[in-house]
Amino acid sequence: MARIRILRWLLYSWFAMASAGVLAAPAKIFIVPSRDGGAYAEVIQAIQTGLEARHQTELTLKILPLETFQGTDLYVHRPALIVTVGAEAAQRIAHLNPPAPMLHTLLPRETALEIIRSGRGKNALSYHDSAIFLDQPIGRQLDLVRLALPTHKRVAIILGPATRNEAAELRSAARERSLVVNIAIISQRDELLPKLETLLDDNDVLLSVPEPLAYHSETIHHVLLTTYRYKIPMIGLSKGYVDAGALLAVYSQPEQIGRQVSQWLGNPAVIGGNLPPPSFPQYFTVSVNQRVAASLDLYVDSEQTLQRKLEALPAR
Repeated sequence: MARIRILRWLLYSWFAMASAGVLAAPAKIFIVPSRDGGAYAEVIQAIQTGLEARHQTELTLKILPLETFQGTDLYVHRPALIVTVGAEAAQRIAHLNPPAPMLHTLLPRETALEIIRSGRGKNALSYHDSAIFLDQPIGRQLDLVRLALPTHKRVAIILGPATRNEAAELRSAARERSLVVNIAIISQRDELLPKLETLLDDNDVLLSVPEPLAYHSETIHHVLLTTYRYKIPMIGLSKGYVDAGALLAVYSQPEQIGRQVSQWLGNPAVIGGNLPPPSFPQYFTVSVNQRVAASLDLYVDSEQTLQRKLEALPAR
């Protein structure tokens, strides 16, 4: 009789733990990078580090390189969530219409939104995919202009096919900060330099946006030379721009993107498929080229000071 009571107690305890999730299998998270190494590996490492720091043993990460990824993996392993790293992985995996929500990272806003809108194709399953964009919110960029160059009120911006729909958003954000934006729209690359020179004639600073027709490996050198000739500072898109001759940039490093992903994964609702809406990155870095500032006779605060001021501003 005592043995039966013990067995009943053990069975009761097992069912109680199972119902509480103690014995539940860890949720599988697929991470699919577009490439090995580089920024893709930095994102993955930051995700792993963040989860380990919070001791999240209820999650299992499975890294699946894109070149060896098999669609059957989606149905054999049944992931709770798929994190893609880079545009190529996002496009390829979305096209498979996987039976799990997707979180896209390390890709521009317009690319991410296009994939979310149509990437799964005509027979899309009813998952609410999301993304953490690579590019910065325009308000953050304009705040950097206002903090670093308080006397520079007229901001030149070049838009193209990928960004022309952002003109109204740009003007609205500028008005909120007592700035004026003057926009030129190009439809082909040979329009870039003539329109840039016209803009620089009557503006204080050039703010770059992720428009591939304007800011490309074949054009950035010419853009920087033109701004330098006009003695107009340029706000770049990354540290690479600052190293090449832009005055300032605010950008998110791969490690910062991965840190934000790990924090999202710490929310049980996210693992349950309730992803936050597509978002700009929470964490960012400011870079300053003080040599360029000196050559333009400008005083610009240090990177640390600007970073601290920018982080202290309320979100809007």
